[in-house]
Amino acid sequence: MENGEQKIAQLRQEMRGLVNEADLAQARTVYYGLEHSAARTQLHVERDERGEAVGFVAACITGMNPFQPVVVLHAPDDGVANGLLDGGLAAGPPYLFMVDARWSPLLEARLGSTAHFSRIFVLEPGRLQPVVNVFVRTSTGPDGAPRATIQAQGRTVAQAGVNWLGSRYAELYVTLEPGARGREWGRSVLSAVAQALQKKGVRPLLYVPQAAGSDAQELADAAAKLGFTDSGRMAMQIAGVLTPPDSGSAT
Repeated sequence: MENGEQKIAQLRQEMRGLVNEADLAQARTVYYGLEHSAARTQLHVERDERGEAVGFVAACITGMNPFQPVVVLHAPDDGVANGLLDGGLAAGPPYLFMVDARWSPLLEARLGSTAHFSRIFVLEPGRLQPVVNVFVRTSTGPDGAPRATIQAQGRTVAQAGVNWLGSRYAELYVTLEPGARGREWGRSVLSAVAQALQKKGVRPLLYVPQAAGSDAQELADAAAKLGFTDSGRMAMQIAGVLTPPDSGSAT
């Protein structure tokens, strides 16, 4: 894995030619691979016989879990992908892969775990149906990421914020205490964060779990009421420890 902020900046110039930065399915790959803090990112680039970059893997330390790096992967085929996994990642630490859904068979085999899929909802400019709620309190983090909360009896019962904030897209999250359900509070805090992001010229994204369940349906319904649309694109998360090549990597 290659380190050093100057080296990472050079590698990222090459990597930009490999990804479609407007593609929603690659939004996480673009952010973590090209925009995440260089000081907290490790990169490995796979090259062809002419020395040209053909794929990359990035492992990023985030605030979600500093002991489980977030990994993104971009490759033209399974052969290059396996080369990136073996050459760019260690076999010991647990990783959280946030990748395109196409990599599910390979990564399920290499990690020995099950992938989880999400539908990507996007809020296009001019489509927001804002919610006005006087109980919403907004704030901004050091990185400029907005956060919105509702408090009751001294506790935060609803909050929305940003998992990551890129130059083009941002991934939103929302959490609710059980007693806050059914009051439109989740939609209220999401609305406040979405408005703040749109003022920055950034398109908000929501990753809605594909698995059936009331929580996923509630999030999808709240997103639709706010003006988000289902892009038809899918994202995938899978966590685990990478198996060594001689343990049977997928081909």
